[in-house]
Amino acid sequence: MQGDATQAWRANKVRDWLLAVLRLAVTLDRADAAAVLAMASKLDRSTHFSFFSRTSRELCDAISHNGDPHKLAVLHRLLTRIEDQRLRRALETAFTLPVVRTPAKRRKDSRRDLWAGLTAPRR
Repeated sequence: MQGDATQAWRANKVRDWLLAVLRLAVTLDRADAAAVLAMASKLDRSTHFSFFSRTSRELCDAISHNGDPHKLAVLHRLLTRIEDQRLRRALETAFTLPVVRTPAKRRKDSRRDLWAGLTAPRR
């Protein structure tokens, strides 16, 4: 039970961190960058890794240099890891990136043969 609570806490903290990144992308304010880095440090302390701090530094740099092709790769890499579609789209918009959508699966057109049975000759 405690493991579930820990996972839920981390998931909420990661979402809060992503929302802070979104805020930074919109405001470009140094205080928001500092908040992203502080949240990342707290997340890293709970996981004993440096992923969030390292990623946050890369993101802050990439957001401030929007338009640089190397920096865009950093932003795209983050976006591919986000499962929440609404949050991913909001970040795409805030990063002013071209939106890359995966094509939807085409459904078989079931209406094409809608009248086939009605117009076929009877035996």
